[in-house]
Amino acid sequence: MSVQVKIEDIFSAGQGYAKTADILAAGIHFSHLKNLMETGVVTKIKQGYYRWEGKAYWGSELPEISRLVPQGVFCLFSAAEYHGLTTYQPWQHHLAVERSVKTFRAAW
Repeated sequence: MSVQVKIEDIFSAGQGYAKTADILAAGIHFSHLKNLMETGVVTKIKQGYYRWEGKAYWGSELPEISRLVPQGVFCLFSAAEYHGLTTYQPWQHHLAVERSVKTFRAAW
């Protein structure tokens, strides 16, 4: 089994997403992941978190955001879109998180 197939299996198990720790735990060197990023097969979302292009697409950014901030709760128009109450797609998303939750800024 080739290294790329092993990496693809890891992403498939995570519904198109994987963490660096998952890939390293499988005994795969980071350079293989970096080669996939350079060819455009894999996209870095944030440090240590990657998306396999073509495997993870729902037509909206909301499922990806909910995976990245599992403690967050969608608010305002984001909540309406998430629950299918509107066809409006907001140009920015609103999340509520506790003060103690560590957050990050997305690369996009």
